[in-house]
Amino acid sequence: MQTETYYLGTEDRILAYIPNCVKDSADGTVPLVLNLHWTSGTPEEQVSENGWLPVSEKEGFLMIAPFYDSYDSVYNHTDYFADIVRDAFERYPIIDKSRVYVTGFSNGGAAAVALTDQYPELFAAIAPQGWMVGMRNFRTKGADYDMPFQIIQGTDEYTYATDSGAMAIMRDEQEALSDLMLFNEMAEESFTPDYDVTPYWGYPASSAEVLQFDRKDWTVSNYRKDGYTVPFGQLILVQDGIHWARKPHAQLAWDFMKHFRRNEQGEIVEIGEETDMIDFSDFPNVELINADLDGMTEEQLSVLYQQARYCQAMTDADTDTLRKLVSENTTFTHMSGRQQTREEYFADIENGELQYFTIGIDSPTVTVSGNSASVTFTSVLNANAYGARGTYRMSGTHFWEKQNSKWIAVNKPNE
Repeated sequence: MQTETYYLGTEDRILAYIPNCVKDSADGTVPLVLNLHWTSGTPEEQVSENGWLPVSEKEGFLMIAPFYDSYDSVYNHTDYFADIVRDAFERYPIIDKSRVYVTGFSNGGAAAVALTDQYPELFAAIAPQGWMVGMRNFRTKGADYDMPFQIIQGTDEYTYATDSGAMAIMRDEQEALSDLMLFNEMAEESFTPDYDVTPYWGYPASSAEVLQFDRKDWTVSNYRKDGYTVPFGQLILVQDGIHWARKPHAQLAWDFMKHFRRNEQGEIVEIGEETDMIDFSDFPNVELINADLDGMTEEQLSVLYQQARYCQAMTDADTDTLRKLVSENTTFTHMSGRQQTREEYFADIENGELQYFTIGIDSPTVTVSGNSASVTFTSVLNANAYGARGTYRMSGTHFWEKQNSKWIAVNKPNE
């Protein structure tokens, strides 16, 4: 694990934790977790006491953990936190902007909800732990955004008995949970939480299970939302749990958040269930010819979609997208046998020596084996290649490799 310390307009340090397994990743492929500490805590304590360091290394995501004046109102820091995320996009191009998550314990958990209120477009899911505060202006953006959320709370952690004797979370958290339910259109305005029926939370769950950590019951209550196969909300209650960071927090939070990404339209998309959103009409200069789409698996369609995206980027001379799709050490071989490095090839596209107008993908056969894939097809290129304008047909195989959940073009698998 590599740790970098830097500053952004203040004397407060910001720590970036970069797992060894992601250092050579292609741009736009690595998830980011913004990790916020508790009152009087530090970034170092936040990532260690909650178990985040080993989870980050194992799962392959980057973490940013800033120090901040946690005695101050959490809403006074939302602009700063949003600036940290935007700066991280520039500082670490490997970050996948569609998979940015925020978590925190106590004050940090409250800040995660505040960021949902102020900057929902930056994040794909949140995992507040130990404390929350209500949302101030969510109605201004609530109609345009959703936010998957997981909350972890101990039974002895800022809870109280209601007049009926039923146990409930503290009023700050009641307000925050109500706001999140309304923000996500998972409850009606008229709904009144019933703590006699559903202790602590007040909202009946779609399903529940009990896990065991540290010889304690951790009751996981799942809340469903139409259009998703995984829970969109998750409330976890720790038996006899006090206000204390716990090692299982990180893995539980990551196992929930990793199911979601926010697409370019601002919509929450379930990762692994994206094939319904695959639309090859996204690529107007690419034609699929004799393609048996109905006979392909979800994974095969995902690979073919990336192939079409790659071809569209060629016709657009969009080398920024091509750099995200193509491994840095890839070489290109022309019909004449001439070979070029990736950057040499892209330079010819940028300066117009190679112009691709339309590309047909004729009779594609997609093979997927684990993290390796190939697309065998005949390219029908309407192009101007170094002054020679015409339509060229070339048969061959393009290879792809899955790196941090993204398909990347390579010369050969595992090279």
